[in-house]
Parts: sequence; C-alpha cells; structure tokens
Amino acid sequence: MTGDVRAAADSSGDLLNPLHNVRTVAVSPAQPQPETTDFIYEATAASRERQIQAAQAHDTKATAAFAAATVVVGLAAASSFVGHAATVLVALAIVAYIVAAGAAVICLLSRPFSVEVSPGYLWRRFWNSNVQNIKHAIIDERGKGYTENVGLLREKTRALRFTLLATGAETVLVGLALLASRLG
Repeated sequence: MTGDVRAAADSSGDLLNPLHNVRTVAVSPAQPQPETTDFIYEATAASRERQIQAAQAHDTKATAAFAAATVVVGLAAASSFVGHAATVLVALAIVAYIVAAGAAVICLLSRPFSVEVSPGYLWRRFWNSNVQNIKHAIIDERGKGYTENVGLLREKTRALRFTLLATGAETVLVGLALLASRLG
C-alpha cells in the first residue's frame, strides 16, 4: 500500500494534543503524490511571512517599551528626590532602565530570519526538474526555515518580555521614589 498512512495506538503522546493517543506511520511512496505536494505547498505558502510579521511586531513593541522607559528615566532625572529611600529607589529604577535597554537591543538585533528560497537558487538547482520536484524542495526548505524561525521568535519573545518587565519595574520604582520623597 504505497502512500498509505496508518494509525497506531500510542500511550506516550502529548496530552495537549487531541490526537495524543494516535501515532501515524507513513509508508513513504517512491514519489510524493502530486495532489499532496500541491496541497502542502499552498498550505505553507504564507507561513514564513506570518513569522516575519510577528518578529516585526516584537520589534515595534520593544522599541515602544524602550521609548517609554527613556521617558520615565528622563522624568526621574528632572525631578528632585529627598531622602535615602528615594535615592535607593531611583538607583534601582536606573538599573531597571539599563536592563530594559539591554533586552530591547537583544530583541532588535536578533539573527535574521530564514526567508523563502531565492529565484536564483531555484534556477541554478532546478532548471531541468519537473514542477512537483521543485515544489517538494521548496516545501522541505520551508519546513527547515519555519523550525529555525520558531527558535528565533522565542528568543525575541523572551527579550521583549524582559524589556516590558524592566520598563514596568522602572516605572513602579520611580513612582515609589516620588512617593518616598514626598512622604519622607
């Protein structure tokens, strides 16, 4: 049965996956079925573009958070603080600002994302191949790039979270320093 996919019971699956107890065993045909290749090619066409848009959204958020952190530290510098507690809180706010700056830079300067195969590469490598083989190669390349990009997005997400947390901490610390200065 060439091209057949068979399901087998598997008790070691992912519990969050509704098909966690089904393991698929693909019987690989000599050549991929054209309909399957066409379907996967079309279904994955926009996957990298969505990943790149998500990365750009992370960059925009990191830039906005860092801009807010800069405004807060600027307002703190323009204010006068009285007392030891206020001085300590402002010093901690400056540390939080430095953390926000570093995390924003990490988010913005991450490695470049894997993008679609270039037309030049396709021409040099596949100029004498049939369309199904070319689509199969592109699908394979998309799969590799998608996996690589997922890791890069995780790194950007982690850096963005640190940027947001540090900016929030900085804002709270400056607010507390103002309160301590006025009350103390």
